Amino acid sequence: MKRLSLFFLLICCMACSKPLKQDRPPNVVLILTDDQGWGDFSINGNPWLITPHFDQLASEGALFEKFYVSPVCAPTRASLLTGRYHLRTGVSWVTKGLENMRTEEFTLAEAMKEKGYVTGHFGKWHNGAHAPMSPNAQGFDEFFGFMAGHWTNYFNPWLQHNQDTVSTKGYITDVLTDKALEFIQDNQDQPFFCYIPFNAPHTPYQVPDEYYHKYDSIDFGYDEVHNRKIATVYGMCDNIDMNLGRILNRLEDLNLSSNTIVIYLSDNGPQEYRFNGGFKGRKGQLFEGGVRVPCAIRYPGVVKADQRIPSTAAHIDIFPTLAGWLGLREEQELPVDGQDLSALLEGKNVASPERNFFQHMAGWELKPYRGAIWSGDYKLVLHQHDSLLYNLKNDPREEVNLKEKETVLLNALAQEYGEWFSDVTQDGFEDLAIPVGIAGFPEVELPAHESEIHGNLHFEMEKGWAHDWLVDFEMGDQIEWPIQVAKAGTYVLYLQYALEESREGVQLSVSTGSDQLKTSISEAFLPLKIPSPDRVIRDQEAFEQSWGVAKMGELQLQSKDHKLILEVGAGPAEGLEIKGIILKSKETI
Repeated sequence: MKRLSLFFLLICCMACSKPLKQDRPPNVVLILTDDQGWGDFSINGNPWLITPHFDQLASEGALFEKFYVSPVCAPTRASLLTGRYHLRTGVSWVTKGLENMRTEEFTLAEAMKEKGYVTGHFGKWHNGAHAPMSPNAQGFDEFFGFMAGHWTNYFNPWLQHNQDTVSTKGYITDVLTDKALEFIQDNQDQPFFCYIPFNAPHTPYQVPDEYYHKYDSIDFGYDEVHNRKIATVYGMCDNIDMNLGRILNRLEDLNLSSNTIVIYLSDNGPQEYRFNGGFKGRKGQLFEGGVRVPCAIRYPGVVKADQRIPSTAAHIDIFPTLAGWLGLREEQELPVDGQDLSALLEGKNVASPERNFFQHMAGWELKPYRGAIWSGDYKLVLHQHDSLLYNLKNDPREEVNLKEKETVLLNALAQEYGEWFSDVTQDGFEDLAIPVGIAGFPEVELPAHESEIHGNLHFEMEKGWAHDWLVDFEMGDQIEWPIQVAKAGTYVLYLQYALEESREGVQLSVSTGSDQLKTSISEAFLPLKIPSPDRVIRDQEAFEQSWGVAKMGELQLQSKDHKLILEVGAGPAEGLEIKGIILKSKETI
């Protein structure tokens, strides 16, 4: 009788539990980290850092041993979302509009939406800060994060939720994960694509105490400052792994694990030198340490578990592989460079894909012979004035240059690279003008870091990365923004500025060639410096501070390309700081 009662209890529990939803397309969770190197995982032999959740993900699916990305951020992101080499998409660098992906690119998010998926983006975008290049205009139903290449403060950050700026509480990786989990929870009853491009462990060096103090007493073999950098990075990686565990646990709790594809990779190698499995180089370099990263894919019941794949694979393969599993449409007019690796991942008896893989070293100038080609066991790295040829099978650490012994092979690979470069750049590159007057986006910010400057002024942090501002103005100094006006009309201009007391009255003019306004700053604004809990004092990223906003006046803008020029006139310009200009369509005010 007791045994019979237990049987009926078991039947009732099974009836009440949520059934597996295998009758619908699988969900996709795509996690991309920022500057996390091949060696930042315990599964790859890191002697200090333990990453149990990534190791679990890899053991439950497939781990690529030779997975390649671009050497810097924005190019990898463009290739990941399109399956195309970044130069085809219009992306050639990481700032000043050179990170903008063309609006006609057919993204993974757009393909998912076309297939009935709800799509969400939670983290760093870095493929165009202005509509129609923004995430919401490139296939994502929901966007929560930031547009630029880095964020300036990781604690209680102000982030963007679709078109609104919102305040948050907590550490940024935790905040982004919270929002992604909310998206998964809300959409558990329909197919979803959840893209989580974390901005850690990119600088600035900020992480909560509980993670930092796990590593701050370790001597990693460098000087004190460099050791603190590594301790902070490892703390960030530790925190990322904890949040990966939260994601995997939520999928399990919602009974979604068995029908969800989870993919995890990084966008390039480590920003500073640290343990990287002995590979040469780091972020920004074409050596293995700069472009070889971990990639794990779990798809229960489809991807063979606990396998290490030795075949060369890359960021361009993610889109076509998902297309193979999900039946996504790939844009026919825009050739896809990646390959469908689904059969290989499923453990089927298929030959490893034979192909050469190419990479270009992005930079301020587009130089043809500044890249690399992988061909079989060989890799050719092309510098402007030198060539480096390696046999990666025999020399994975890239220590022996074979250029003198293998001249025929070197010349053949160099020619092939040149032909590839001509092909992927044949469409040229877009004008870097900032779109203004796009329907549904009545407000546009013209940030200082996207301008060209003329005169003695300079950026606060010299490099002029995202969030930086301009200082040390003198009469005649100019700031110039290229803009492309989609809709003619009257636009109201607001200046984001700081100005010392007793310096009021500095004269400014703004012109576009067809119209001009003159104004002056009548009120001082002393900025509030936002506390920045850096473990190592930053030397490139700008700090966070408050800004005054002053209405400058109105301009009539015609539907064409302009150069909007702000010029400093008479008055005490010393002490003036400019963050940017905000344009608002008068119709919407």
